Amino acid sequence: MSEADRERCARALREAHAAGRIDHDELEERLDLVLAARTSLELRAARRGLPLTPPRPAPGTLGRLHRAALGLHAAAYAGGNGAAVGVWALAGEGFFWPAILLVPTTGLLAAHAASGPVVRRAWHRAKRRTVGR
Repeated sequence: MSEADRERCARALREAHAAGRIDHDELEERLDLVLAARTSLELRAARRGLPLTPPRPAPGTLGRLHRAALGLHAAAYAGGNGAAVGVWALAGEGFFWPAILLVPTTGLLAAHAASGPVVRRAWHRAKRRTVGR
């Protein structure tokens, strides 16, 4: 067991206290156990009963989710607008009414495509705020 193990355990206890899962007196008692621990089994005893910390998303998860959603959005755009243009062509053309659908959906798809960096920056700012507590 190393000093780093003790520090990780103490950090987990402080995070549990900050999240309201344990009160101040219990934090002090458990930190005393951490300082007195000589084995990893004793460290585990100091954390006993605490819920596990929620897993953090893997690096790049947000980017993959955004690309997947953008792909679905692009497929829906192509399918819906392609069908509208097909109906227009089969109906004998004339006034190009599919433009009523094409213009706003093109703007929405472009906004979705451009939003990737903005969403990632907002995500990273939110993570820094929650980690800094």
